[in-house]
Amino acid sequence: MLLFITVPLAITNHQEEAPPIRLMHYLEKLYPSSTRHQVVLLFDLERWHAKWYVPEFTTINPILPPNALPAATKDAIAVYTDNEEFLLPKGWCRVPLVEFRRSWVIHMKHHVVRLFLIDRGDSS
Repeated sequence: MLLFITVPLAITNHQEEAPPIRLMHYLEKLYPSSTRHQVVLLFDLERWHAKWYVPEFTTINPILPPNALPAATKDAIAVYTDNEEFLLPKGWCRVPLVEFRRSWVIHMKHHVVRLFLIDRGDSS
């Protein structure tokens, strides 16, 4: 019984890219290469994937304290994060954008990857 469940599941999940890789390709599709340096990624969980797969984006890690974020992102055309918990400056909020999933049987650590757009309110 286990064989009939896990083998097809493993085949399916190894035919598509891992959620972190799909996230990076999603970001690449959103921005042409000429503007990617103006997009700031406040990535915590997926910072290594970002540095490896989309190095042309600006990645800030460790994530700065709330009072330093406005200055660090003032010239950004967009700011994204994969972290639901760090503190944001007053007036900023996370907007859930997209989620990539695969079965936790394949790899527990990256079976769900979420991307949030940071709405910077009036300061953007």
